[in-house]
Amino acid sequence: MKRNLFFSKKIKYRYLIFFSSLVILTISYLIFFFININKSYFVIDNKISKYSIIPKDKEGKKIDYLDKKSINNLSNIEKINLNNTEFLKFSIQLFSDTNYKEIEKYYNNFVNLKSQLISLEDLFIFSIESDIGKDYFISYKNFSTKEEALNFCLKSSIVQNCLVINPNN
Repeated sequence: MKRNLFFSKKIKYRYLIFFSSLVILTISYLIFFFININKSYFVIDNKISKYSIIPKDKEGKKIDYLDKKSINNLSNIEKINLNNTEFLKFSIQLFSDTNYKEIEKYYNNFVNLKSQLISLEDLFIFSIESDIGKDYFISYKNFSTKEEALNFCLKSSIVQNCLVINPNN
């Protein structure tokens, strides 16, 4: 009896064809991938078509007063006493809001709670006007350097979270 040492069973040709085609497809995909890996993904033509031009007159209704803010209420202008901030170099921000009534409320509450720890001359109320609107700030003390203000923050128990600001910049 003759024995086949290398193959114990006969190989079915269907499996052989399937696996060989799978290997050939994988190899061809890898070759295609490595050839095209350094090429650009897409190319934009220099031609300008009529669909990519933005017309000057976009038609439609023109909106008047586009640069005005609807949240401003000019009829309710009141005189607000603000400190002069030209001499302030660095200060610790206590509170900030766009509504001056909230600033007054916080200021009165802060003074009532910590009147024995602070002097009123060290509290500054000022406003900064930007494109968005007017922001009001309450700050504490005037420091010559930022490091001096940060050292005061670490040693002081007046404020839990310190934010050092320079109101003139």
